[in-house]
Amino acid sequence: MKVLLGIVGDEDGAQIRSLADWLRDDESVPTVATVEATPDPAEMGPVTDAIALVLQPAGLMTAVVGAVAAWLGTRGRETTIRVRTDDREIEIVAFKLADPEQVALRILRELDQS
Repeated sequence: MKVLLGIVGDEDGAQIRSLADWLRDDESVPTVATVEATPDPAEMGPVTDAIALVLQPAGLMTAVVGAVAAWLGTRGRETTIRVRTDDREIEIVAFKLADPEQVALRILRELDQS
């Protein structure tokens, strides 16, 4: 299963790079690749736009979602994350999460219902 993760409103790519680093540090998450957007002519270079993951077996989604929810729990401001699979896309808005496990379950539930 292919999964793309993005952060809504992350124009400079700092949040998505932070999440990519977090995921790379988690041993339960497979190889993490970043996707760069084509820069505008006035920009110095490309901006990291998304994180691409290939999850084989599909059960690795639980580990990734758990790591994403834990990362969201560290954010000091409202953050909207977009999760896109082959045939589904959801957005989750989080702010100072008290229980990242509940957010992980919500992401998994919404991906199943989409």
